[in-house]
Amino acid sequence: MLSSEAIVAHFARYLLQLKEGDRVQSVRNFARAHQASLGTISNALAQIEGSGAVTLERRGHLGSFVLSRSIGALWQLAEGQPLVISFPLIAHPRLEGLATSLKKHLSAAGIDVYLMFIRGSRTRMKALREGRCHIAVMSHFAADALCTRQEEAVLTLPAESYVGRHAVFYRPQPPAHGRLLRVAVDRDSFDVEGLTKLEFADQVVEYKPVTFMQLPRLLKGDYVDAGIWSVDDMSPHVGEHIAYRPLSPQVLEQVQDRDTSAALVIRADNASVRAVAQSILQAEAVLSIQRLVMDGEMVPEY
Repeated sequence: MLSSEAIVAHFARYLLQLKEGDRVQSVRNFARAHQASLGTISNALAQIEGSGAVTLERRGHLGSFVLSRSIGALWQLAEGQPLVISFPLIAHPRLEGLATSLKKHLSAAGIDVYLMFIRGSRTRMKALREGRCHIAVMSHFAADALCTRQEEAVLTLPAESYVGRHAVFYRPQPPAHGRLLRVAVDRDSFDVEGLTKLEFADQVVEYKPVTFMQLPRLLKGDYVDAGIWSVDDMSPHVGEHIAYRPLSPQVLEQVQDRDTSAALVIRADNASVRAVAQSILQAEAVLSIQRLVMDGEMVPEY
């Protein structure tokens, strides 16, 4: 039998999934579903109401309806912990703006939010699967490929919400005669590895494992001849020793804008996180704060 604390958490998770004006399941039905007494369920609901997490309107035989609710208070009763987001390493204002926007919107709803910064979409997905975070931020391109039936993208933002665009960065000097083109690839990043394999699919090249932070140094140091990364990250390094070109038309056609759009991925069985994200994180509102940070009109805070 569930403890009274567990019943409160279950009821709070259920209420998180409702909207204002929705009818609440009867105490009798909730008790039957959770094999608990009517008194236990009634006390749990009274505790939730008493905390101010929800206000119900009782309409006699019609039942009870949600008059108002506090997402933050319900989250605390349901989960009892901060909401943790695994986020890419921040190297440019676009990601600063996205991090700031997510933190501000969730915090404004009364939810404690922690961002953990992890290099590579595959590593962030691993953190999500292991339960070390509630949301993993990655590109739509990565989310499409990495999500199984156990994960889902709860929010996908428009093009250029994640990076401006990817490009091929290369040494202006051609490789020595007879030597294969040495191409950098960061295997922790689905975007980089996926785009690299598409871009160089019809060439015989030598792939050199790197991390993206090393790419400018390795190009200048003649360790690699080319590599794919975002223009946001690499534009300060373009010059005499590093040039760049767009991705091939066939790659752009296949990927569309999915490599530049951000996706928020959750575990498919986590109804509380889904309810919070869908209630609070609306695309245009998220983008509006991101734009303010990118334009220098808001100080990034995350």
